[in-house]
Amino acid sequence: MAQGPGSKAYPYNLTVDFGGDSKMEYQFKGQGYGQFGRQTQFKTGKEFINMSIGSGQYNDTLAIRLPKNANIRSATMNISVGSRIGTPTEVLQIYATGNANCALDVEKKLEAFTGEITNVDNWDARVSTPTLNDLTKYWSIIVWNHGWDGYRFADQNTLGNNLADYVDMGGGVVLMSFLYAGGWNGHVSGRFTTDNYYVIPWNNNGMSGSYPMILSKTQPNHPVFTNVNSVQMNGYVWCVSPGVGPGEELGRWTSPGAVAVAAKSVKGVDRVDLQMMPYSDQASYGSYSQGWSNDGDDLIKNSLLFAGRKPFTGMINILNDTDVEFNQTNFQGNFTFTNLADLIRGYLATANTSFTDPWGNQMVDVPINVSATLPGLVRFDNLEVTYDYTTDIKVNPRSATWRPRWRSCSSPTWAPRTSRYRS
Repeated sequence: MAQGPGSKAYPYNLTVDFGGDSKMEYQFKGQGYGQFGRQTQFKTGKEFINMSIGSGQYNDTLAIRLPKNANIRSATMNISVGSRIGTPTEVLQIYATGNANCALDVEKKLEAFTGEITNVDNWDARVSTPTLNDLTKYWSIIVWNHGWDGYRFADQNTLGNNLADYVDMGGGVVLMSFLYAGGWNGHVSGRFTTDNYYVIPWNNNGMSGSYPMILSKTQPNHPVFTNVNSVQMNGYVWCVSPGVGPGEELGRWTSPGAVAVAAKSVKGVDRVDLQMMPYSDQASYGSYSQGWSNDGDDLIKNSLLFAGRKPFTGMINILNDTDVEFNQTNFQGNFTFTNLADLIRGYLATANTSFTDPWGNQMVDVPINVSATLPGLVRFDNLEVTYDYTTDIKVNPRSATWRPRWRSCSSPTWAPRTSRYRS
């Protein structure tokens, strides 16, 4: 299979069968092996990896799988961090209610934070559903309804799909009551539910506590609690009390003991759920849905500013040694590792074999360690390592002294010869 200069026709799943008896004498085949002479996959077998890293955490599961005796010819790899969608300080309020004063109260309270939120637009989702294009104009979105009283979204499934797509693009979404509990089926559904974008999981069970409900901070130093001294709910919220993930609970109500504030990272994008009314007690909705008092506006504002994709602040250490190849603060965009070939050559020269497959291929997993100061998502892609590789076929179907020798098809300037056998 001759190839000219620059050809990339390297074989996948190379198999040698002498005599056509379906008894394999050699294979170069397995997860993360890539092509014979050209590696474009990570050890998971994927050509790209979206790695989500939590605050103060690290991930050392990423690696490049190569033959121990490979002669590296060239190597390159790219990382990227996406930008955030929307216009800073612009917020959209999506709601379904029978009392427009509740939505106006939210708008007024948020726009009072001059410089941090300059404009709040309102969307009555009982009437129509915003498209993804409608959503992408905004830095953050707040969503709530009075579903328990029959005021539901016109198309909760499409709304959920569009909100999930918006989060995937880096936008910030803050859900509030009554989107978590109740048999009225008024939650955000679609991909937002099925793909686990909720922080406080929605379910049909709910409970209400004796009010006033007082917020108790579980993680008082979290950014959502900046200038938040106290928050009190003066009516029923109809809470659910499911378990949230480890570290996701930020605060809870003293009564009925349900999670009040929770946050998590979804594909590197921060999400916040507030199990409370979005409006103040100046715009109550009957005796059962009184609003918040004290510092509820600061909590909601902080949540809207916190939600969304953040630039990546952290380090990438190829080879997991003392030399860090990437160390940046607030990084967004693309970065290419141009010295990767030298790094891999040096590593293969001294590294222990990670494993030897049944065909005698000694494989090494070249490690990549990623650590983050703040939560973020980094995409690894455009990996390409070209190499020469000579291996012996260990299984001899004819005699104890006959051993064919194969050379890789890796060099872009070298056309492979027909295999020669020696006896």
